[in-house]
Amino acid sequence: MVRGLRRKRRSPVITYNSLACGSSESLAAQQLRASLVSRSVAVVRLPKARMMRFLYAEAEHFFKRPAVEKNRYRRNVWRASLGPRPVCIGWRQVGEVKELIRCFTNESAPLPTRSFRTAALVCEKRLQALLNACLRCVVEEGGASRLTAGDTEQLHQGNCALDLFWYRNNCEDRPNCAAHIDRGLLHALVVSPAAGLELWDVKRGCFCSAEQLLGRPLLPLRDVLVIPNFELQELSHAHLWRAPTRAYSACVHRVGKPGAPSRPRLSISFEVRSAGGVDVDKWYAGIAFVPPQ
Repeated sequence: MVRGLRRKRRSPVITYNSLACGSSESLAAQQLRASLVSRSVAVVRLPKARMMRFLYAEAEHFFKRPAVEKNRYRRNVWRASLGPRPVCIGWRQVGEVKELIRCFTNESAPLPTRSFRTAALVCEKRLQALLNACLRCVVEEGGASRLTAGDTEQLHQGNCALDLFWYRNNCEDRPNCAAHIDRGLLHALVVSPAAGLELWDVKRGCFCSAEQLLGRPLLPLRDVLVIPNFELQELSHAHLWRAPTRAYSACVHRVGKPGAPSRPRLSISFEVRSAGGVDVDKWYAGIAFVPPQ
């Protein structure tokens, strides 16, 4: 290294096992909280990527089917836990630039093959366990819960969902996904082999890739980006938290694309939501936020 030059500080690689098996005051837990506070994102590495690769291949094969075929794998369901209106699970088209498969926990998704359903269920459980471990580290800082006994009821998980997004990258004049924040507590975004995800860097005041923001290369389908969402931001800024407290900010992110049409991008993500829900008006105000370019 040339004398006088300072190497950019890298974000540490936090392993899932170190979070799941350690206490809320372990080194991994401290690194997780520090990264979430300073960057609004942390990276957690899964022990293996075999099942995630299998799910990726199954989903990629499905999305390449004709729309009339894919339309058979969707249905509207009503459950009290999902809200007052029927919701769509399975496949659906979102605008002209992307498609989505949504699988709610404890709700069987209409997927075409048994192997696809098994892979989705296994990956859903793994990502949910990862976020549960992260949420425990956030809430139990200092060796005890930072919420009162009654307030912890807000963290009883609500309608968590595994999402498989397919960005076609075929419309140059329309964004894949505009800048926004998501509504839940925490979000797990599996690093995709195809580039496109951009996160807002508060310090530099611009969007950049996760690799640039974290200062390190990432392993596709094994590294998972953990980001705070709107519910956690609201909760950490509210009177419910015991002092002294850390305030977490929801991660503003978007999905960009190359200037010319290119290969589609497949994204695997899982979101943890509370049972209590959010102030919808505040959330809509938040997702409408677009940082200055």
